[in-house]
Amino acid sequence: MKRLALSASLALLIASFSAASGAPDPIVRTVTDTQGRAMAVTLLSADPTSVKVRRQADEKEFTLTLSTLSKADREFIAQWQAGKAPKAGKKK
Repeated sequence: MKRLALSASLALLIASFSAASGAPDPIVRTVTDTQGRAMAVTLLSADPTSVKVRRQADEKEFTLTLSTLSKADREFIAQWQAGKAPKAGKKK
């Protein structure tokens, strides 16, 4: 019984920490670079100059410099990071 209570408390603590960290939920989106090349990714995290993504095609994770992305994608990522982005990304 104590183990169950401890597990439940730990789960709540982790959930609270995740919510309090302010990290946006991952979201699937097709991003386009400034040269017009598109790629389906899951947005994982972002900072003022870059975004960490997981490519849908092969699940590889890497970081993209925001300046290499289209203006629309940079704006979407800023809204997503602020928690104001729509739940679904643009076309896949």
